[in-house]
Amino acid sequence: MGKLKVYSLNCHGYNIGIESYLDRYRDCDVILLQETWLSDCTAVKLDYFSDTYTIFHSSSMEEKIKLGLLSGRPFGGTAILIRKELSRCC
Repeated sequence: MGKLKVYSLNCHGYNIGIESYLDRYRDCDVILLQETWLSDCTAVKLDYFSDTYTIFHSSSMEEKIKLGLLSGRPFGGTAILIRKELSRCC
């Protein structure tokens, strides 16, 4: 096996622009995303990026959503995308 390619990005919100930007890193073995601003319900957006990755996502939006009144900017959320060939090792 060659060198492991890892890419990390602070998204400031995962959206179509970030997804397009990540297209140039599809050759990476692991992609680390911070500040996705996705809830558990909207994390499905990550599934559309590529079917070659296993995706792990953690939302910090859930507590804020439970409060009912959303104010200010969303925050938090991390995702780890691991190439499926490697995910069995994780």
